[in-house]
Amino acid sequence: MCTSELQGVLMNTFPGATLFGHTNGRSNGSILVVHPTLAPFVRPLTSSTRGTMGNVHECIAAATVTIPKEPTFHVFGVYVSGHDAKAREAVAASITPWLDAPAVFMGDMNHVQTQLLDSLGQRDVANWAWLRTQLSVTARAQPTLLDFFRLQKPLDTTLTRPQLTHDGTAKGSRIDYVLGTVHTRAWLPSSQVNVLQNQLGSDHRPVEFIKSIQPFTPPHNTINAVLRISEFSDAQLKKFHSLLDPISTLASLLPGNMASQSDEQVVEDAELIFDCLEIAARQVTGKGA
Repeated sequence: MCTSELQGVLMNTFPGATLFGHTNGRSNGSILVVHPTLAPFVRPLTSSTRGTMGNVHECIAAATVTIPKEPTFHVFGVYVSGHDAKAREAVAASITPWLDAPAVFMGDMNHVQTQLLDSLGQRDVANWAWLRTQLSVTARAQPTLLDFFRLQKPLDTTLTRPQLTHDGTAKGSRIDYVLGTVHTRAWLPSSQVNVLQNQLGSDHRPVEFIKSIQPFTPPHNTINAVLRISEFSDAQLKKFHSLLDPISTLASLLPGNMASQSDEQVVEDAELIFDCLEIAARQVTGKGA
């Protein structure tokens, strides 16, 4: 599925959701999909000192998250082929400037860090030398990246890409990661990382990462109003779209302009969008309209 097709699905399923990144619909791509309740707080990743993060070799999708009452942090969706050395070099060069920032890198890295724990029955173990260095403790340096799954589950041998041979023998590897810079170490006690068992039509298992945050405005009734969208009938969804049509142009412009706005302005715009979403949802459901 190419990027435009994904955008169409999102528009029909989750009005107000935001998509970052790109896929060519065939082999390469990395996409970040932001739920409507968080979309107003997420902007494209840019920096006057580190540069603007593009979709390097169709391998990186990146965004900055500014949630009220929380320090700003950056999220990278990463896909790195195990057979494309140039792509690996380009991704490593693009990520390196962000290793001294609060950032999390998630995705298919095609890398096995520890053969004993992260590989089963594999003759050729996937290896990304740059990533191995970032995750390793040496006599001269500490890791620059934290493997959230391994730190929370030191002896867990769950694989993210399980396979069966022709004779039914199990094999596979853990090549999908949630990695944080040292500036995210404080997240560890209140975060969760799980490898889900349902592969959802993929040859990889999803890796779930849950980060706790402080409660913030808009209040829970606003969030619940947005979440009820998934329960709308086709007729209700059509009415919801029509009610939001007057602000659709404004909402579509916000992500692209957030990079030049202050954090305070981002929050103010987000709260305005939330107000509109809640009013429209309540009019559709007839609850407190």
